[in-house]
Amino acid sequence: MSEPVNLTRLASIVEDVPTLPSVMFEVLAIAEDEDSTARDLEEVIMRDQALSAKILKVANSAYYGIPRTVETVSRATVLLGFQTVVGLALTVSVYDTLWGAGKGHYLDRRELWKHSLGVATAARLLEGGKNSKENAAAFTAGMLHDIGKTILDNYLPDEYSQVIDICQKDGVQVHEAEAAILGATHAELGYRVGRRWQLPELLCESIRWHHDVAHSSQEYERPAALISLADYTTRQVGIGDAGDSSHPAIDGDALRVWGGNPDQLGEIAGELEGYRESIEELQA
Repeated sequence: MSEPVNLTRLASIVEDVPTLPSVMFEVLAIAEDEDSTARDLEEVIMRDQALSAKILKVANSAYYGIPRTVETVSRATVLLGFQTVVGLALTVSVYDTLWGAGKGHYLDRRELWKHSLGVATAARLLEGGKNSKENAAAFTAGMLHDIGKTILDNYLPDEYSQVIDICQKDGVQVHEAEAAILGATHAELGYRVGRRWQLPELLCESIRWHHDVAHSSQEYERPAALISLADYTTRQVGIGDAGDSSHPAIDGDALRVWGGNPDQLGEIAGELEGYRESIEELQA
């Protein structure tokens, strides 16, 4: 059994993770400026041709169902919403940064991407309000909620093999196995890396507490609850694979904060099922 990952070692891992491209800090600054326009966003994103190409690829996928080809970032912004395009830019940048840092060892990244997109979709359905700022934030938080798993798989492969092994053999949840074997979870590590990257506090807090809604602050308990329930729903439907071999229980605190009941959550699961094909086809 490996020694627990103490806070000093955890801090070292956080510092070793590559920083996001500088263009993303400009994108986030534009997102915070209420006077920013679609053209402002496009001008910054277009400085990174690879990033803009990937955003347009996603925007033109079956997932969004836009009837015409979207050829510019500004047009994507008009059709999908300002905050949605910001979230797409951030998601693409984060996954490129993390997946470029190593090939991974014990997690299937294609399946983890599907799971994350499923959670993002479910979170958007749970939030409601098409193209709203809150809806876009829920989607982005869903995409990024498990980034800590990728980091642990990259930087602690020997220890993480034990985590995945115990999950598969004993049906333990990943975050529980991480806490027992590593002394730290992907949620805590994802939060710390998010803070280092200067991500919006809402995203950092929803990453941190999506397995422990009861301990989130009142200000951020709703986004944490949405991701908790979205994660539960996605795993019930069976979209992607995040390393767990068993289904989690519904977090009662998350259900209370959301304000719905299990039957309503079942309806969300039915809606999510309708996105399965487009999720399966969409790759980072």
